[in-house]
Amino acid sequence: MPKVKNSTAHKNTKGAKKSSKKTAPVVAPVVAPVVDTPVVDTPVVDAPVVDAPVVDTPVVEGYDEEFSVISEQLKLALTLVKDLTVKFNALEKRVKRDHKVMEKKMKAMR
Repeated sequence: MPKVKNSTAHKNTKGAKKSSKKTAPVVAPVVAPVVDTPVVDTPVVDAPVVDAPVVDTPVVEGYDEEFSVISEQLKLALTLVKDLTVKFNALEKRVKRDHKVMEKKMKAMR
């Protein structure tokens, strides 16, 4: 059989440049090892059904009464604090006055 020349085998001449294709290397994907986890059978417990507690809705009219009661209590507390403040200040003045008198007596005795 006669030899058949491959037309693409030696076409390059001295003046022609050879074109070359560069391919990226193929990287195999990394696969994480599979770990067998034991299956634990847990019994299913049915939660008892509990009815939601019945909540009484407050009556709007009751708010006015509550506000008036709290307001009165605050007024009483405020008057109590004012009275105690007046008594405290009077006692403090009396103690200072008596302390000055005692200091004068002590100086006179020397």
